[in-house]
Amino acid sequence: KVSRDTVAFSGKSFIENSFKNLLALSESRPLDDLCDLYKHVPAVIVASGPSLSKNIHELKSLEGRALIIALDSALAPLMALGIKPHMVVSVDNNDFTFEKLAPFIDDLGDLDLVYIPTVTPRIPNGIRFRSAYYSFPDATFQNLFNEILGRNGSALEDVQSVLHLALAAAQKAGCDPMVFVGLDLAFSDARDHAEGTILHWENHHGVSVPGQVMVEGIHGQMIPSNP
Repeated sequence: KVSRDTVAFSGKSFIENSFKNLLALSESRPLDDLCDLYKHVPAVIVASGPSLSKNIHELKSLEGRALIIALDSALAPLMALGIKPHMVVSVDNNDFTFEKLAPFIDDLGDLDLVYIPTVTPRIPNGIRFRSAYYSFPDATFQNLFNEILGRNGSALEDVQSVLHLALAAAQKAGCDPMVFVGLDLAFSDARDHAEGTILHWENHHGVSVPGQVMVEGIHGQMIPSNP
């Protein structure tokens, strides 16, 4: 249902972005090319939930010891502490997604990008990365774009978010184990994202959440979250 609603709402921009990204796709590599590239290397997948603020300082000690994969919204908090991930993953089709990376545009040349064809063209076409990898989120355009590109790129199953694509990249690369950081929806300190995240909405939630459930926050107490 979420997938159908998303396609119904954003289908036109999905098609436009995919064709605008054709040049970038031709210069990128299918996600399959990551196969076993980091076999048995630990992966740390960094999201931007409020708990990242509690644990982010621990990541500095992992540089050179693990593959750090940042969801695009987690890049700003990491870079603010001088922690540069190996990969940044992006899937959203709106232009705001570019703003999450734009402040660091001159510092991303030694990072890899992982994306899907429907992402805003400003990222794969407007930022130079070390390498770029793409995957089709489903089979909708897989055959057509493989024919255009002269490739045999595969589609991922059940990719609903940037997190799913990051996890797929780590799995393809053969990483083991895989650790998640900042992957929560507990509104600790009344925030819905970690401090320092670049957002276009207020990073704040009131005490009352419609239909709320109670979960443990980063300070150990039970706090409200969305169901």
